[in-house]
Amino acid sequence: MDWWIWLIIALAVFVVIPLFVMLFIVPIPVFDAILARKSKDKWSRSGPSDSKNEEMLRMWDIALDFQATYHKNEEDVHLLTKDGLNLYGQYYDFGGDKAVIIMPGRP
Repeated sequence: MDWWIWLIIALAVFVVIPLFVMLFIVPIPVFDAILARKSKDKWSRSGPSDSKNEEMLRMWDIALDFQATYHKNEEDVHLLTKDGLNLYGQYYDFGGDKAVIIMPGRP
């Protein structure tokens, strides 16, 4: 066989196949294990994820105080995107001309 045929075979074995595996096969179980929300317990809003971290607990308490203080200004928001995603969130109306709606995307 010519040398260039061996070069093409070597490139396929050592470059293309590992690249295909790392780009298309490995991300599927990684995404499924880390990012896919299969139960309501994963990324729930029941409390801070790290209850031993004092800074996180302080931020959680500040958020609860904010919600209790401005609960009268809160409105639940539901948007349906063009892709068919249901996005839920809260809108706090402070009477301004401009507003930002933060949509975390989970009920």
